[in-house]
Amino acid sequence: MGAALASLFLATLLAIIKLYQSYQSNSVGLLASGVDSLVDIAAALVLLLAILGSDRPADNEHRYGHGKYEALGSFLRSLFVMLSAFYICYRGLLRMETGEPLTLVTESLVVMIVSLSLTLTVFLYQSHVVKKTGSLAIAADRLNYLGDLGSGLLVIVGLLLEGFFSFRGADVLGGLLLALYLGYGALHILRDSLAVLLDRDISADFAPVIARFVQENKSVVYGFHDVRSRTAGNMHFLEFHLELEGSLAFRESHALVEALMQRLQESFPDLQVIIHAEPGG
Repeated sequence: MGAALASLFLATLLAIIKLYQSYQSNSVGLLASGVDSLVDIAAALVLLLAILGSDRPADNEHRYGHGKYEALGSFLRSLFVMLSAFYICYRGLLRMETGEPLTLVTESLVVMIVSLSLTLTVFLYQSHVVKKTGSLAIAADRLNYLGDLGSGLLVIVGLLLEGFFSFRGADVLGGLLLALYLGYGALHILRDSLAVLLDRDISADFAPVIARFVQENKSVVYGFHDVRSRTAGNMHFLEFHLELEGSLAFRESHALVEALMQRLQESFPDLQVIIHAEPGG
């Protein structure tokens, strides 16, 4: 939790500084970097939402748990990022058309250098936390900050080229490239979050395990059908019909169903299974 809060605080601080300086200097690169920090805020809030909301256990009103909170937060985050990317492109093209000059270059470079230094500090701290705890969530956030280091260097190069070497449009080009990077990432987040929200079927992941069980017990297990599955948060839900020898006693049928459920849950620890046994053959 400490690493997540540190990430949220840093992203908020950097977003305020970068967006203010981009307004003062007309820098599209700084604007894009500031929006990138806003995305980091959204990512940190989604992470906190996942910790505080989606990990709550199922209750009488939410039999499948609260895992879709995380997907909903990611969906809204992706929409925000895509709109922001369009706005950055609009600002960049507008500045190229109007010929607004880049100002306060030295101050903007100082802002970016301080930003990179703080980002590097948090990245190293998160690396320590990941090494100590093995947290996948913090590891993903650390990877995001590694991308921020690269995008920050891109903005600095654009400022240097346009501010000190008269390379007209270098700052705008850096901002547009960063906007495209943000938009591309947002499309992936949008696709993955919609897959969860719309209950994309993932039965193909489980079918080989079920098929092997059927093959190993083919004298009394004839097949399976009506397979359905969905995801909510870190939990997967699977249900299907299992065709058994009609002459089996209830206790024998139950033992086969339990054996298959155990095998599936050994292969997929975050899986909840419902199996309907029916006579086949």
